Amino acid sequence: MDDLLNINLHYYQLRILQIVVQGLENYWWLGLFAGLLLTAGKPESETEGARSRRIYFRLFILIASFLPALLYFITPFISNFVNFPYAPSEKHFNLWIAACAAGFISVLLWLRYGVQLREVSIKKLTRSSRLEKNKKTDIRTIQDCLPSNKKRFDPLKYIKQNNGVFIGLDEKDKPVVIKKGDWINSHILLSGRTRCGKGVAAQVLGWQSIQMGELFCVLDPKWDKWMPHIYQQACQAAGKQYVFLDLRQSAHQQINLFAGCSEEDIENMLVGAFSLSEKGDSADFYKLGERKAARQAARWLATNPGATPSQLYNHFSSDWLKNGAAGFAAAIEEMADLASVNARLGEGVDIEKLAEEGGCLYVVGDMLNPRIVRMQRMLLLRLMQLAKNRDHTKEQRVIRVALILLKML
Repeated sequence: MDDLLNINLHYYQLRILQIVVQGLENYWWLGLFAGLLLTAGKPESETEGARSRRIYFRLFILIASFLPALLYFITPFISNFVNFPYAPSEKHFNLWIAACAAGFISVLLWLRYGVQLREVSIKKLTRSSRLEKNKKTDIRTIQDCLPSNKKRFDPLKYIKQNNGVFIGLDEKDKPVVIKKGDWINSHILLSGRTRCGKGVAAQVLGWQSIQMGELFCVLDPKWDKWMPHIYQQACQAAGKQYVFLDLRQSAHQQINLFAGCSEEDIENMLVGAFSLSEKGDSADFYKLGERKAARQAARWLATNPGATPSQLYNHFSSDWLKNGAAGFAAAIEEMADLASVNARLGEGVDIEKLAEEGGCLYVVGDMLNPRIVRMQRMLLLRLMQLAKNRDHTKEQRVIRVALILLKML
């Protein structure tokens, strides 16, 4: 009985040795995967779960691919253990090493040449869709990515205040809507080439802003042909006030930007509009005197409500010229020469009242004249001050500003 058990044990030991030898001789090609996995990189982007699965899979394949080499070294120990002399095949071990080298070289060749050939082939064989998304576009060929059948439609049919703010139709002619909460708390940038529809989009958004009771302000340095009329109709439909403000040289007296402002607000407007803040260069030293003149002007205007820039210049010009603030004096003189911003007390546009009631303020400026550009900048600062100085513990009317050609400010 004991002899039979010894025979069976010896049989199983020899069977294990046979499996080890067959593993080395029949699966040496697994070395190819060892070379591939040792040199292969990781994907550019992947989720945490995909990363874990990739690591476990590679680890499993890597262990399996190294088994033939492991069997080559443990075969002599197993043969001694079962008392059956056997020398492992160096031929198959060398084949495993060659397979590893082939896998390593294959990855290097793929990274050096294969990736480029694949990208070229995909580009030649792929036809881009006109509605292709999530891909970088070229502004020179952006028209090719847009729908060819541009359907005309009346935006008023899609404007429903309960559904949010309508911005247009998608490729399936379905309305695209912004939620009211996102509309109130977000900024919108309309950009594109000439005559691509930026003005029409601004008119659609501005119409809805006026209908919601907001104060919609437009700073237009080039005077759009249709936009003022659209906003005027929107105000008539909503029962709101429409104000057209012309800042150009030929315009009559329409507004006093200092009316209703505190000393602090006036100083900030002068410093911002006349670019008197420090910029880190040698000119900062000379701006000290000009900022002093701005403080002096702000103090005088605050104690003389309704005073115009023309009166301010006549009162202080000689002092500023003597005390090294010639640049500031020249800027105030240019402002004094603009009748549009020299409205007298009780006359002209009351921006603060307009902000309380809502409506539209359409401002026409200039793209080239620097003194007009300064007034556009000063008006924008005034609107920002109105929004900042209000009681934010209470619900306030939204002041929305549309800046056309922002670089002109």
